[in-house]
Amino acid sequence: MASVCVLIGLVLCMFSRISPTLGSEDRCVANRWTVNPDADAKFTYLISLHEVEDDHTCGELRVSSVMYMAILEWAVNKLNAADYVPGVKIGFDVYGDCAVSRYTLRNVLDALGRSYPPAINNCSGDSGTMHLGIIGPTSSQATEAVLHMLNGTSVPVLAPYATLPELSRYSNFLRTTPSDMQQVKVIVNMMVQFGFTYVAGVYTDDNYGVGGMRAVKELAESEGICIEAMHQVNHVASTENFLAYEEVITKLQEQQKRSRDESLGVVYFGNQKTIRFLLYVAENKKTDSNALEKLIWIMSDFVGKDEKTFEDAQDVSKNVFLVSPSLTELKNLQTGVEEKWKNAGSSPNATVVDDLILSFNSNTGGPSLPWDGYMQPTLDAVYALAETLRRKHAQLCGNVTGMCDGLKNVSYEALLSELQNVNVSYPDIGTGAVPTGFIEHGRNLSFYEDGEIIPDATRPLYDINKYDGDAEGGKKFNLVGQYVKDALQLNTTEFPIQGPLLSVCDKTCPRCQTKTEFPYILLEGDLYLIGIFSNHEQNGEEPFQCGEFRKVAPDVIATEAFLHSLDRLGSLTGHKFGALVFDDCYSPVRTNLMMSSFMSGFDDLLGNVSVDPKQIVGVVGAPSSGVSVPLALFFSRLNINMVSPSASSPDLDDRINYPHFLRTVPSDIQQANAMAELISEMGWKFVSLLYMNNNYGSKGAEAFLRIAAEKKICVVDPPVTLPETPDTNYNLLSTIQEIRKQTPRVVVYFGTITRMNDIFDALNLLYDNTASTRDEFIFVASEDWGDDKRILQTAKSVARGSITLKNDIYNSADIGFGEYILNKNAENNLRNPWFKDFWTNYFRCNIEGSFDQRYDTQCNDERFTRQDIDTFLRDQRVIHVMNAVYAIGEGLGRAIAELCPDGDPVCDRLFKDADTVTDYIRSVELKDDKTPFRVFKDDGNGEIGFKILNVHENGDQYSYKEVGTYDGSRLTLNKESLKFYDTSGKETSIDATCTGDRCQKCVNLVRQTEPTVAGNSTSCGMIATDTFRLPDIIMIGVLGGLVLLLLVALLVVCCCFTCRIKASEKRLKGEIRTRSGNPLYVNEQDRKSRPDGALPVPPDIHIRNRQTNSSESIQEWQQIQQILNLRQPLPGERISGDNVPVTSQEFLDAFSQSTQVPRQQPELQQILREQQQQQQQPPPPPQQQQQQQQQYQRRTFYPSEYPAQSGSPYTTNNHSFFPESQRRQLQIQKQHFPVTDEMRPVTYPPRSQYHQGDRSYDFQDQQETVPNGYLTTMNSPEQTRPPTTFSQDELPFATLPRTIDRHMKANRNNRILSANSTERISRV
Repeated sequence: MASVCVLIGLVLCMFSRISPTLGSEDRCVANRWTVNPDADAKFTYLISLHEVEDDHTCGELRVSSVMYMAILEWAVNKLNAADYVPGVKIGFDVYGDCAVSRYTLRNVLDALGRSYPPAINNCSGDSGTMHLGIIGPTSSQATEAVLHMLNGTSVPVLAPYATLPELSRYSNFLRTTPSDMQQVKVIVNMMVQFGFTYVAGVYTDDNYGVGGMRAVKELAESEGICIEAMHQVNHVASTENFLAYEEVITKLQEQQKRSRDESLGVVYFGNQKTIRFLLYVAENKKTDSNALEKLIWIMSDFVGKDEKTFEDAQDVSKNVFLVSPSLTELKNLQTGVEEKWKNAGSSPNATVVDDLILSFNSNTGGPSLPWDGYMQPTLDAVYALAETLRRKHAQLCGNVTGMCDGLKNVSYEALLSELQNVNVSYPDIGTGAVPTGFIEHGRNLSFYEDGEIIPDATRPLYDINKYDGDAEGGKKFNLVGQYVKDALQLNTTEFPIQGPLLSVCDKTCPRCQTKTEFPYILLEGDLYLIGIFSNHEQNGEEPFQCGEFRKVAPDVIATEAFLHSLDRLGSLTGHKFGALVFDDCYSPVRTNLMMSSFMSGFDDLLGNVSVDPKQIVGVVGAPSSGVSVPLALFFSRLNINMVSPSASSPDLDDRINYPHFLRTVPSDIQQANAMAELISEMGWKFVSLLYMNNNYGSKGAEAFLRIAAEKKICVVDPPVTLPETPDTNYNLLSTIQEIRKQTPRVVVYFGTITRMNDIFDALNLLYDNTASTRDEFIFVASEDWGDDKRILQTAKSVARGSITLKNDIYNSADIGFGEYILNKNAENNLRNPWFKDFWTNYFRCNIEGSFDQRYDTQCNDERFTRQDIDTFLRDQRVIHVMNAVYAIGEGLGRAIAELCPDGDPVCDRLFKDADTVTDYIRSVELKDDKTPFRVFKDDGNGEIGFKILNVHENGDQYSYKEVGTYDGSRLTLNKESLKFYDTSGKETSIDATCTGDRCQKCVNLVRQTEPTVAGNSTSCGMIATDTFRLPDIIMIGVLGGLVLLLLVALLVVCCCFTCRIKASEKRLKGEIRTRSGNPLYVNEQDRKSRPDGALPVPPDIHIRNRQTNSSESIQEWQQIQQILNLRQPLPGERISGDNVPVTSQEFLDAFSQSTQVPRQQPELQQILREQQQQQQQPPPPPQQQQQQQQQYQRRTFYPSEYPAQSGSPYTTNNHSFFPESQRRQLQIQKQHFPVTDEMRPVTYPPRSQYHQGDRSYDFQDQQETVPNGYLTTMNSPEQTRPPTTFSQDELPFATLPRTIDRHMKANRNNRILSANSTERISRV
């Protein structure tokens, strides 16, 4: 219990800080009502006594909550009267929380705090009363908050009302009511028995509503029921949310229009007050059609059987079904509670329950009690705690009556352990202490290990009631069914249904057809092949989801061919091949997501697939080039071989990036050659180009343009593009109008059969609904159209005369596929999740229960005919899929025999030597009627050519006629068999030559260089593929501008480097200039190269480094240059303008102004007077001048100890230099500036010299360090002034240098001369 004490103390402190409304007084008084205040043992009952007006305000008193209090009081008093626990009186405290979680937490803290010493809680409490645990709260959300707060404390929490399944994860949680998972089964079973397949969902935004509706949706979808839309509402019902309620009702009305007869089932998972508001809004939103009355509601148990819920919405509540815990008749309890309700206020022994009943009766006039199924869970919780207390009393107290010491000190852990193993037998307790109904039914109470109640198999778990607002005498809820032993028993003949009880999709419901999950087929095996097919279109708006089912494409039959071939592969190879089959929905984005999710194992996007990705040894697919290109790169990096039955993009010829990719079809380059050869053979020189905007279409069109240029075929500019995803008829008509404006007789089409089918739909719509004249152009189409008969049913006369290519299938290795597919139908083919969609579209009928009800007839007993089977067997896609499976299977079998000798069919060498595996697959020879044939060429493309077909018209029938072949190098064409038609259907010829000005606009047109025939256009010639379109020109212009800017930048950089090189050359030549600009020479060689006006270095300037190529000399000469900028003019130096030398007086004036030093300082005035006297004295005699000259020659210039003050006349770069005669002046001034900031130590360099007057001092290997915060000034080495501090603000310069020694070249603030050159510059 110590942990509980600490928890209470901490959380109480937290509440006192975070909630301004919960001060210390509020913590002490927490809306508590006590039943049996003198009890020896108590439990806490948490309940929502009042309605909640908003998220923090309590409303009116709830009659059901007061009724539950009366039920608990009845049970406790019966137990005490029977002395069920010898000598121990049981009571309980009631806390009202208004269904607000934070109030619930406050109440729990108050309840637990009353059982502990005052040191933990300052509130006065019943510290001597034993606490048994908590019953409640009312809602799942509040219960979870309590459990989270008490996690790890072992305080027992029994829940009669909280049904959230996730609560069972808490170790101290038990519940006496079934979880929502049981209720969800009831709701879904009701929809199944009602025949619902298309419904809506409404739920509250709390844990109860969100979790319950999520579970309903998952279970409903497994039963084939589509919950198209789920609408969330606020769990706090108030008038402020009316707009949100209206929006929900409006959406339900919209969904009604998509259901048959506007009859729509609605599942509601939420509380009672919210649905009451929703129904009220629906009642006031009715229209003349009364469509809202056709809503069929199935409501969860939290709504309860309260007539108030529906009294304001009688019309829209005609078909309401309520799920609630089964109600057991408890006569003696109900009689006792009803008598207490009647006699409240007149009893001499009134309790807090009487007070609440009396208060309620005075306000409402005494309503009827809402007996419901929650009486039983409430009673079970009380008797479970009482039985636990009785057992612990027997264990710890023996024959002693009352509260023994052992029982007083029992821990929550011990109570919880006993409670989890309790078994309450109501008949053993006796009639005097329990409801008679429990005894009559022989009821027992116990729990599973996770705290869930073990249901009574002999009694109903749930009741199904239908609301009847017209009934009289209080019979407004009619029992119409019960849930017993996991089975729903409905008696639909005994309850009236207002209108048709049907909720199904009327025509088409796209949201139910497009599934967000990723369906797949799984066949178990030892090693696996992945099959990828395009059974649905791509969703243009959401590329991760599927679009409409592909009605014309044979991919579902190709999927069946894959499965059939895989079944036979085991007998052919001796290995048990399994498979995973996916629908790529023609989307590379979706397919990459599926494959990366599965192969990486990082995500369970596909659910619990029981296949190890390491067992995948090959891939068959994908059909489209757009999906195959990224997949080929993906699986090549994993060293897994991939064989496509139809991807023909030239990009896949790249064996560097796709080394393990093979295909059973030729490249589109070969197909483009065939089309261009055909057009050239027919003498056609003018064609339009229509291509699909994907990899297959664009790459094929690109290849055709290139070959057409070589054959001098004019392709009208611009080519017309067709979107990859399904488009509206309006946009398709716009595409058709673009083609018609080009006035072609021949249109070359590169794209899929599904988009071609859409074009024919749009053309027929144009011709049938307008007065538009039929066009006389024909299509020359790529192999995806092939010889498909279904497209002729759509196209009809529009397709006549067209020419298509079909992959020439020489051989097929399959045996038995015809019989296999003949026996398949929508009922028995359960392993293929896409077969029902194919069946619906192939036979144009609706399958019962399907969300696609677009056709007028229902599927009955349709079967494939022999003609259908023949069509499937001739389909090029089907044959290619089977050949691909056999080729990759047999190749892998041979590779396994060589690379995996230990018998493991999935060994590491199978992936490490992937090139060897590819060679085995490429070299496979299959057999057809005992005739071997190769599937692949040496380059990995298919070993086949093309058949050329022509669409012929025979009355109302249309068929394909083979008119030629193309084997990759040679075209064979039977022109006599070709038929073309005019608009009336008569046979005609096709004139597609360059007559008149029709060839003026060709793709990338250049003029023909050879002579042309008179009368023909001179502009129709060879198509140059090396010219550029407008986007290319713009891109080239942008790149050209960038290159130009780069060249300019390089030029500027070169100029800067040139200037720097010249300056360096001057320095290397030893160039030093005076203030007036006169150059100096430092040696004889340098003198000879100097121009006129050059001066020698003054004799008082000592240069130790005279080599012009020395870095040390450059450093030294730069310092000399700075000195010359300050000194007196040299002999012969030209002085003009600003080059006048500065006098000492000017220096002091400038120095004092720059440093803002008061001129009246005595020492400074003394220095000024000495300078003036020296200037006024007459010139000294020659001997004295010679002494002064010698002294002048020994003067030393030192780098300043501070950076130069900006604007100082003696400033050069970052230094100021002062002769030794002026150094004392500087030192004097420094004494007047105290430093407050921390100063760094100053170390004088070794072997430096210090001069004063006539004496020179040499400091060898000596250092003097100035402590932080001080500056030492000296007139001589022996004389040291006391340390003086001065402010940085008053300093003439910024900071002291940190350290000067022979190894330092620079620091953060100053640039210091290196020791290799000099630490000083001397005038010798």
